Amino acid sequence: MPSSATPTETTTTTIESKDGTSSLTARILVGIGVGVALGMMLGARAAMFKPLGDIFINLLKMIIAPLMLCAIVSGVASLGSLVKLGRLGGKALLWYTTTGTLAIINGLIMVNMIGPGRNAGLKIAEDAATKFEGYQKPSIVDDVLMKIVPDNIVKALADGQVLSILFFGALMGAALTAIGDEGKPMMGFIEAFYKALMKLVEWVMLVAPFGIAALVAGIVGTTGAAVIKPLFKYMMTVMIGLAVHWVVLLGIFVFVVKRNPFAYIKMIAPALTTAFGTASSAATLPVTYDCLVGKAGISPRVASFFLPISSMVNSDGTAVYEAVAAVFIAQVVGIELSIAQQATVFLVAMAASIGAPGIPSAGMVTLVMVLKAVHLPVAGIALLAPVDRLLDQSRTMTNILGDCVGVAIIDRSEVGK
Repeated sequence: MPSSATPTETTTTTIESKDGTSSLTARILVGIGVGVALGMMLGARAAMFKPLGDIFINLLKMIIAPLMLCAIVSGVASLGSLVKLGRLGGKALLWYTTTGTLAIINGLIMVNMIGPGRNAGLKIAEDAATKFEGYQKPSIVDDVLMKIVPDNIVKALADGQVLSILFFGALMGAALTAIGDEGKPMMGFIEAFYKALMKLVEWVMLVAPFGIAALVAGIVGTTGAAVIKPLFKYMMTVMIGLAVHWVVLLGIFVFVVKRNPFAYIKMIAPALTTAFGTASSAATLPVTYDCLVGKAGISPRVASFFLPISSMVNSDGTAVYEAVAAVFIAQVVGIELSIAQQATVFLVAMAASIGAPGIPSAGMVTLVMVLKAVHLPVAGIALLAPVDRLLDQSRTMTNILGDCVGVAIIDRSEVGK
């Protein structure tokens, strides 16, 4: 892979090699199994494990805000000079926002049509309805748009206001690019801080099996086998949404690039299968580059510019998942989200998918921010854990397909320039 890859890719790949995706998956699956067994055996008494689950949730909350800020600043600043932010940067941004928007709209349509969590008869948090009192009809201007520009970024970080974090991070990245060499010390600090945060993510994932086991035990203890049917419907909703997005991406590819989509998929198949196996966009990056430049004939200049950023900010599969998961949890607790609340889900899911690190289960980590944004119980992510691995692999494949299609479209637009 060329040296233009950012520290983000290097760090996340290091995590993969040290920890091992398969061993982490096995431990989480064991944790889920233990949680199910404890919940079935102990019933309501499994609530004794709730403090352990709460600690795991707090660990996720502790990391996600600074992690997202560093990722956004680094991603914007790594584009180089402000001149380079022009043609290629504008095209990349247009691709990210267009496909991300389509992905989230797709997810929201699917989950509202299918309604996997409606009448599920599950119990996540007794105070869920109380948290929504007075929040049924928020103003899009006051509760969504006004939260984008923070009056205090430190407070925004402390409160986990993801829209504010995204806005400030993008401006800071652009500012560091504008001041050139004078910004290098600050960028060095941000990159080192990001690496330290990624090490924290690695440590948190070591205890994830215990935290997930505690969360699952509590849910299964109060719901029993009732969780199976709605969880299956939820999984199918996500998979259908991902399949629809594949059709959309390939349709755009055929329309713009005018190439055989099946032949192109065959060329990038190693990247797609690596993505499915590792559930990591960052770990797949060298394979993706090799497929695009070595097999698909993509310009190395375009691939080197687009892929490092894309592996961090272009997460269409994650966007579909975030939208479906948030509305699913709302349906489970008996809440039909208003248009304004779903607009919040749309904006926060877009930001969360952009800020998601390229590591396994990153979508589950950033989902915390989406749930908090619309006052949904964060403990609801325990419902999703039993099927998260398969969905994680599938949404990572979708992320990589989005990268490969975007590179092909930008490469074609650069012909002769």
